Amino acid sequence: MQETLEIPVLIVGGGPTGLAAAIELGRHGVPCLLAERHAATRPHPRASVVNVRSMELCRAWGIAEEVLAHAMPLTPELGVTWTTSLAGREIGRLLLLDDIDRVMKEAASSPVIPAICPQDRFEPLLRERAEREPSVDLRFRTEVVSLVDHGDHARAELVDADGQTQTVRAQWVIAADGARSRLRDDLGIDLEGPADVSQQVNVYFHADLGPLVEGRSSVLLYVANRAFTGFLIALDGRHRWLLNVARELVPSATPEGCAAIVAAAIGDPDVETEIVAAYEWTVTAQVATRYRAGRVLLAGDAAHRFPHTGGFGMNTGIQDAHNLAWKLAAVVRCDAGDGLLDSYDEERRPVGLSNCAQSLHNARAIADTGISFAGDGFDLSAVDDDTPEGQAVRERIVANIPRQRPHFAFRGQEIGFQYRESSAVVDDGSGPAPYDVETYVPDGRPGVRAPHLWIDVAGEQRSTLDLWDGRWAFLGGPDSTGWKQAAALALADVPFVRFGVDFTADAEQFAAYGLGDEGALLVRPDGHVAWRARGRAPLDAPDHLRTAIGLILDRPKTRSIA
Repeated sequence: MQETLEIPVLIVGGGPTGLAAAIELGRHGVPCLLAERHAATRPHPRASVVNVRSMELCRAWGIAEEVLAHAMPLTPELGVTWTTSLAGREIGRLLLLDDIDRVMKEAASSPVIPAICPQDRFEPLLRERAEREPSVDLRFRTEVVSLVDHGDHARAELVDADGQTQTVRAQWVIAADGARSRLRDDLGIDLEGPADVSQQVNVYFHADLGPLVEGRSSVLLYVANRAFTGFLIALDGRHRWLLNVARELVPSATPEGCAAIVAAAIGDPDVETEIVAAYEWTVTAQVATRYRAGRVLLAGDAAHRFPHTGGFGMNTGIQDAHNLAWKLAAVVRCDAGDGLLDSYDEERRPVGLSNCAQSLHNARAIADTGISFAGDGFDLSAVDDDTPEGQAVRERIVANIPRQRPHFAFRGQEIGFQYRESSAVVDDGSGPAPYDVETYVPDGRPGVRAPHLWIDVAGEQRSTLDLWDGRWAFLGGPDSTGWKQAAALALADVPFVRFGVDFTADAEQFAAYGLGDEGALLVRPDGHVAWRARGRAPLDAPDHLRTAIGLILDRPKTRSIA
């Protein structure tokens, strides 16, 4: 038994969420220990999409280009395909880059693009990035065998693969130990939502399917024939694939048991395949009833378990970690009261519920095209027949394909959410921000992700996201001298604040923040607007700002804003 190690933050779980938490805590200079019972990052691809918000974080971490280097190439014909098999009859396609106006609006909403980068390629990049942080201690092959919350600290017992034990005394614990989280169960935190949407088998295989998909690059290929329905996920667009099918359609969740169904999905007996792995899983749509229990905070799959229709699971977890890390850093440094951590549940749980609901909607909506992933589908026995009945089935599928667009085009869901019911946001009375699953509308209301603009800073083109990457930022309109002076007085003790950031942007761009010439706003270290004033600074502007930051950071002796 080694001597007790005292550490500000213990992270339990070394998947994408735990690694993202380690990276962010490291960037804030907070010592943390990550314990992961497996020897390495997962070899199975699992998730395949790194969405725009997660790619923005990868950009801040300096690994976005590496992620893109491992990603499936994006081509003009990229889409989603419905087919009787890869070698069989194509029924219809949903193009993803065909609407130029929409593509241009999406391109203007962020400095990055999403990446189709499988998790087995993505996780090692996160691990390598976390290893570069001096304050981060990564311990793979190490299991947390017990954890007790003592009120003023949490005490954990760790055992490594050699049987060596160590006691860790942590101020805070991030439970990122996955969908079957033992910590969540030990804390008595329930999950709400359907626990058994469907039973699936996920088959990872290698095959050169390039000739069968040439000219119709697809992120997903839905297979519908009289033998089965399922879908193929393209991992690199040619050699690496995942096939999802209902558990009832395979004799066993083994490479041998799945061979026939893989062959049926491909439809060409001459194609050589190597089935690498197969595992069965239960599709759930559940969110924890609370994300915090004393000194333990749930994140990632420990907090929410979604259908993977939309790719929200891994991305939501990474963004949980980003939201939580700066708050833990502020509390550990004693810049904030621990009530700030209550805002983690207030902010991220509604996002978890929203993403869960959208994932479940996507899973059920696909049944309109006959694919019975989480719905009843319809009779596909004639789908490949050259008969009136076969034509009618195909026409029914084609008619419902456009309705699937929110499954694949969801920029509003990715970055258009707002933290409304949060103690770490000061409401300015402007009401909810505009929201639509498919379309993102830039807005500067408190609680939203502050809009991206390309700006000129000292002759260099930068994204506004760079201004508040990991730090507080105070922005004012062209005539906001009063607010800037008030900020210099009232926010002097807030770490990493940038005062009066001025940048060159035309009036139409600046209008996205909703400030007016005399207004100002305060952006949090996670890039969300904390406070906004749209008009001229009053005489008591310093007091107003002191009160605002006191409320946000749960500082004592804070009065309410009138």
